[in-house]
Amino acid sequence: MKKIIALLVLFSLNTIAQNFNLANISSGDHISFRAIFDRDDNLFGYFSLYHLGKKNGGVKEFEIFILDKNLNTVLSNKASFDQQVYTIVPYVNVDGFLILSPRVSAFGMSSSDIKDYKYPKAQKLDLKINEISSHVNFCFENNEFFDCPENKSYRDEKKQLRKEKKEKEFVEDNDVYKLKNLHYLVFLEKDFFKFVKDNEIRYYTPEKELLWSFKYNLEGNKKSREYFRLLHYDDNKFYGFLTENDNGKITRHLMIFDIKTGMILKKEKIDAFTKETVDNMLGDRSDFNYHTDDDKVLIFFNTFNSYYNTGYGYVKIDKQNDNISFKNISFGTDLKSKYPIVSKYGQVENGYSLSIRDIYFLEDGSIKILTEKFKISGAKMKNTDMVFISTNSNFEVNDVFEMKKEKSKWSYSDYMFSQKINDKKDVVFFYKDFQKDDETKDKNWILFINTLINGKFNQEQITISSKNDKYTTIPYVAKEGYILLREYNDIEKYNQIRLERLNY
Repeated sequence: MKKIIALLVLFSLNTIAQNFNLANISSGDHISFRAIFDRDDNLFGYFSLYHLGKKNGGVKEFEIFILDKNLNTVLSNKASFDQQVYTIVPYVNVDGFLILSPRVSAFGMSSSDIKDYKYPKAQKLDLKINEISSHVNFCFENNEFFDCPENKSYRDEKKQLRKEKKEKEFVEDNDVYKLKNLHYLVFLEKDFFKFVKDNEIRYYTPEKELLWSFKYNLEGNKKSREYFRLLHYDDNKFYGFLTENDNGKITRHLMIFDIKTGMILKKEKIDAFTKETVDNMLGDRSDFNYHTDDDKVLIFFNTFNSYYNTGYGYVKIDKQNDNISFKNISFGTDLKSKYPIVSKYGQVENGYSLSIRDIYFLEDGSIKILTEKFKISGAKMKNTDMVFISTNSNFEVNDVFEMKKEKSKWSYSDYMFSQKINDKKDVVFFYKDFQKDDETKDKNWILFINTLINGKFNQEQITISSKNDKYTTIPYVAKEGYILLREYNDIEKYNQIRLERLNY
């Protein structure tokens, strides 16, 4: 469909000396490689996982390597899990430990085995002393913290529930969260099996001393209930949404608490958007797209009219005076003035709709929205061009432009990742495209490197792999100003990673 110009990597990237061969550091089979982030969501380094085989009793042994952002080996260690564990997903918790969370496959298990299976506990790796131990969370019951017990099987859980229904009017259903400030947040509720009531939020010091509590849903029943969802907290305030469902009538409030005393500083009804919009923003499956700094908390979301997507909106909370403001952009008027092909429900040509892939909150107060033309036809997913929507600090659309690419079938998205650059004032984002050269008929994966610096957009392209290549190439997020490229060939035991400097 188009002519592909063979670009040398050096035209867009500058190779630095640091590289690493993942295939040579372990005698095991390589399972996964991924970036890991610290508790503030900054890139910490990389996690490479290997399977060393089964030990006595069918226990699987895994070998772990941690690399820093410059691809230096920080440490290596070994962890054992039961034979149903096929991989480990790592994350850094608030205490700075690397939590090794197991993922389980039911392959080879009978239905009876599945019901009796106890999901294995996570393990934690102390990155300072390179020591692995069992990861124990705290539970809370009868006004006391205690180490959570071993996981129960599905069958045992059902037995326990039946027993409690016979013996008790209700059971406590509590959740404990350790926050980044090392305080504890405990959500309590009484489960009467057919409804829930007597909810409470408790805030504890790192020494587990109660500072304050907030009670709600005291009159909960089968028809009415109150819900609370945490939005954000900092050293001074605690932000959340309280939803009241009175026999189907929904009322929602944004609440601000003094985090030291629990005093309610503000409780404001949210009525600037439709019920469907707020349902989407606060629904169980919704992840907040929000930005916070010293001055504000800003929540971004899609707006809806009944089941139709009508645009974008945000709620902004001024941290200094607790003022709450609401703004929105409609597809049919605001976006259409800059992008005429869009309909009032966000549809473009050939049944495609604009699907959000990323949101960039920049220091000048502007918001940039990266979307992709996407549709589902039967059981088939398709995507095509990227569409970049730029707004100013008043959340007004000031520019829209397309980034053309080939149609991808059976694919949710060609978008990859982004990173802030230049002290978080600007952004670079990456997506890929599978293109065919009309003359050579060669098919290549093209990596698109897109920078937005001082409001100016620039794009560079590099060929990262071809059907004739010996190796598969996968890009990963890297430290600021770089990208990590991984080339591998499982048959030849080749698994090379290297850092490349971006040109901007």
